[in-house]
Amino acid sequence: MSTKKFSDFREGPVQEGDHKFSDIEIVRRSHINVMTKARRDGRIWILKSLAEDLADDLLYQEMLNKECRLLMQVQGHKSIVRCTGMENVEGLGDAIVMEYVEGKNLAEMITQGNALTTQERLRIFRELLDAVEYLHQSGCVHCDLKPENIMLTHVGKNVKLIDFGFTDSDSYYILKQASGTQGYMPPDRESGKTPDARTDIYALGKILEDLGLGDAYAEVIARCQKPAAQRYSTVSELRTDLDASVRKYHKRQRIRKVLKWLGGIALAICLLLTVFYGISLFRSRNVIHKGDTFKTALDFLRPFGINETETPWGNVLEGRKQLLLWGPEYKNARWHNSGDATQMYPTITEQWGPEGAEPELIHTRNKEHHWMYSRLDELRLTFMKNFVDTGYVFLGVYRMSLTQSDTTKVVWVRVAEEVEIDDLDAVEALRNEPRD
Repeated sequence: MSTKKFSDFREGPVQEGDHKFSDIEIVRRSHINVMTKARRDGRIWILKSLAEDLADDLLYQEMLNKECRLLMQVQGHKSIVRCTGMENVEGLGDAIVMEYVEGKNLAEMITQGNALTTQERLRIFRELLDAVEYLHQSGCVHCDLKPENIMLTHVGKNVKLIDFGFTDSDSYYILKQASGTQGYMPPDRESGKTPDARTDIYALGKILEDLGLGDAYAEVIARCQKPAAQRYSTVSELRTDLDASVRKYHKRQRIRKVLKWLGGIALAICLLLTVFYGISLFRSRNVIHKGDTFKTALDFLRPFGINETETPWGNVLEGRKQLLLWGPEYKNARWHNSGDATQMYPTITEQWGPEGAEPELIHTRNKEHHWMYSRLDELRLTFMKNFVDTGYVFLGVYRMSLTQSDTTKVVWVRVAEEVEIDDLDAVEALRNEPRD
């Protein structure tokens, strides 16, 4: 490396420390610099000096000097590492004296996965924006922004921006070397263009991407990484767009939640309607309920699958020797309602007699007045219908019997309010119900 003098960079002598440092301990070493930790005046300090083989190289001396002066120029912000100046330290030579930051750098915290919450990551990025904006307003460009150069204090996880070795300013016309870290240095900087605010903004986009804050910031990240002419020109523009993107993202999220909620309600309603419809359909197909109405006698027969032409009124239902069909078309109407067929209700009646009774007796019972055979323990179950205007209404399943005091008086006892039409044999079970 050349030892050419850059005396025009020197601005006065290096300070001699009034108090010596003790317990000097090397923290990190590179081919250019040595970072050491030392104690003085009850505090811990970080000392940045040149590697031993470069200690006498004037070019590197001036680079270290430039870093110190620019760092001192931006000491007005809490998120920038504190610096007291340059001192000649025994055993190290000229060294930048900076505060020791107890904590970890952002790269370490990110790799720990859940070490930082989403809210903390966003706060850290906003603190970084404030610090970089202050740098730019002070006429400086950091030129090496990356997670490793962002310290987070042990208490509070507050940002401390460090390593100003590549920092540049318009007030310097030499030492304008293309510098930075691969992946965080924009392509235009690699081509040798003079750094400006957009250099740091490119790196800010990369850091925002590293923080993994989600899709809300995708548009901001994308613009940060565009060619210099299309990139944000100031941190203020970036911050404004960031806030707007967050608001739009949260608005979209709220809309999605509402739509999802409404969709859930709509689905629930559809399911309920389907269930209710299914139940209604099942009930309408398989059960006749109390209060169901029928306009004509034929309408009453259809749910039971009865064809009046195949099973005339007054006949036993086909395949069901216990069930008899009565109705207004019964030719022998004189045995019902004083012979007025128009006043007969359409019914399905169980014809039954005592055990061992002759078939003729059962037939006769259905042709004569029922009270004549009360002593035969007759029981008649009828699906009763009653008139409603010009139609009928189902009132239930009734048992017909006689009063004990007067065998000429009929007593109807309702034993069911509905009947399963898919299984008329269930009527037989009703016959076994206790009677009054």
